[in-house]
Amino acid sequence: MTMKKYIILFAALAGAMLWTGCQKMEEDIVKDEPVEEAPQLFTLTVQAVKDVDTKALELDGSTLNAYWVDGEQVAVYISNTRAFLGMLTVDADDTNRTEATLSGTLSSVEGVTEGTQLYLLFPRTEWDYTGQDGSAPSADGTLARQYDYASSTVYVSSMDNGVISTEKAFFSNEQKIYRFGFKIGGSGGTAVSVKEFTVDSASSSIVRKRDYSSNKHTFGSLTVKVSGDATTDLLYMAINNVDLGSDQTYSFHVIDGGNALYIGSQSIPFQTNSDLQNASFISAKNVSVSQATLTSASATTSEVW
Repeated sequence: MTMKKYIILFAALAGAMLWTGCQKMEEDIVKDEPVEEAPQLFTLTVQAVKDVDTKALELDGSTLNAYWVDGEQVAVYISNTRAFLGMLTVDADDTNRTEATLSGTLSSVEGVTEGTQLYLLFPRTEWDYTGQDGSAPSADGTLARQYDYASSTVYVSSMDNGVISTEKAFFSNEQKIYRFGFKIGGSGGTAVSVKEFTVDSASSSIVRKRDYSSNKHTFGSLTVKVSGDATTDLLYMAINNVDLGSDQTYSFHVIDGGNALYIGSQSIPFQTNSDLQNASFISAKNVSVSQATLTSASATTSEVW
């Protein structure tokens, strides 16, 4: 074999070895790439019991009844860090609607282990008492769906096979439900046809909004704007008052159908043993009001507000 043929053969063998080596290196690189595992999803299941005056609301005479409704939502947080974990959906017990199963897939379980305390908040994450319309309690009404806040704490008992279980949850109210009627001079007087009214407390302790994650409160007056025409019907309102353990005096500014302004006040006595714990229904059907006298000829109702 000539020298030229040896050189050609050697070059071919070297090229084949180089190609094989590169292919092996590429295979090794592919094999060494980490495989990203999908995060494990956890389903949380909670057996829940409503306490007095919680969850969906419905008025039966002078009694405010409450029960769970299928499809209602409950937010889940870690109690000590206030981290939001996800939402649970209500499946009410058909034979006893004061009980329900809450379940859902959590968006996060970071920081959750057996023994972790969870905070459950009904009916939404936005804790906001503004924008109420005064409508009577009903299962599908705005009072029950948006403003009837209730909460519970539970401990995680197990985390097995993607399922988190807890002890039974007992929900309690975060506010009182009030029923107001306004009459000129009080009981026996002429009922005012209300378009809207505003309530405030002498201690400035009425909660307008609360951010649970940061535990920040906004305090101030609350206004009910009637949906539709002005009415003499009794009007309903959810009020969370953080000034516990004392009598409360609420002041009212009422606008009637003709835009006349009425003012008045109502004392809410301290409730022995319950410490105004925001778990009751209070009816004040004869709040005494009188028409306001405007001292300035240029003053109008809108300027008063």
